[in-house]
Amino acid sequence: MLAFQLPTWRHCRTLHAPASSSIQALPPHDVPPQIPTARPSTPPSPTTAAPQPPLFPSLSLSFLYTTGHNQSPDANTSKAFDMPDDDRERLRQHFLASGDPSTHPARWNDLWASSFLPWDRGTPNPALVDLLSNPPPNTLAAPQLAPPKDAERRVDQKVRRPRALVPGCGRGYDVRLLAACGWDAVGVEASEVAVDEARKAAEAGRGGDGEGEGEGDGDVYRTRDERVGRGSVRFVVGDFFAREWEAEVGVQEEGGWDLVYDYTFLCALPNELRPKWAARMAQLLSPTGRLICLEFPTYKSPSAGGPPWAVRPITYVALLSRPGEEVTYDEEGFVTGVDEEEPERSERGLIRVAHWRPERTHKIGEGTDWISVWRHQ
Repeated sequence: MLAFQLPTWRHCRTLHAPASSSIQALPPHDVPPQIPTARPSTPPSPTTAAPQPPLFPSLSLSFLYTTGHNQSPDANTSKAFDMPDDDRERLRQHFLASGDPSTHPARWNDLWASSFLPWDRGTPNPALVDLLSNPPPNTLAAPQLAPPKDAERRVDQKVRRPRALVPGCGRGYDVRLLAACGWDAVGVEASEVAVDEARKAAEAGRGGDGEGEGEGDGDVYRTRDERVGRGSVRFVVGDFFAREWEAEVGVQEEGGWDLVYDYTFLCALPNELRPKWAARMAQLLSPTGRLICLEFPTYKSPSAGGPPWAVRPITYVALLSRPGEEVTYDEEGFVTGVDEEEPERSERGLIRVAHWRPERTHKIGEGTDWISVWRHQ
């Protein structure tokens, strides 16, 4: 089992998940503080939320953290974390050539075809590895085996594995990791070239051509629990916002996904597509499911353009609290008019039930990445 450290208590605050809860806000920070190497020996007692239907048997999301800010680190901090200037500018100019977001899937495919992939790290994000391998108490759990339907006759109950979805899966590192943890995992990608590479990598049993940051493939993709076994891996070419790919993978019912994982997908979308992203997430997530967002790049100024376009924790709150509704931004590009701690939710709005800064992540997001976990009301 891979090592995992709980979120640093100094930078976490407990909260109640329900909208009616009283949440104590933290003061804003202009620059995210450095993560200390050790936490207090006696952490404060967490405040737990009211029991909610679990994602899987034995799962309950009650260990909750939060802190948030809409500010940006200073320019020197941002530059230290960002990709090289020439790669960043080439990526920005590639999408500036057309202001029509409907052309973006083809433009992403062009980048894959030319092997210009500055975002590809060659391995799943260590933050997701840690979360799935040894999550904070009562936050997430691996799929459980179904009990025998008839204990005396040893007739196994016919149940499906829980399903996990990774939009914008790229080479499929996260899809394969989720399958190793027992989920039937599906990656949907707009790029045919990316899906072809993901399928080849999965068949070859390796993470891809790039050098990975962290563990070797044999450790990252090992079966986590032999009793549960591995889930299936599938990659499909499709438009995340359309429904054709759902028929191809055989999951057409609304709310058919027990877990959805977003990392570098929202930030690949311009502002005009983000309300649609939130509405789609709410549509796909099962009534007891969990949406996991690895929030990146929170260090980037909105004025720098994209992709990746800047996000903040409040960006996710604004979008997912009222899926499908437009979000207001100020002249600098920051979300405005939203209370991050007590947002007004629509009927289909999601609730952020956990929020923390991971101890490990890809180097580009160290000290600035956040993980948020969401559920239906």
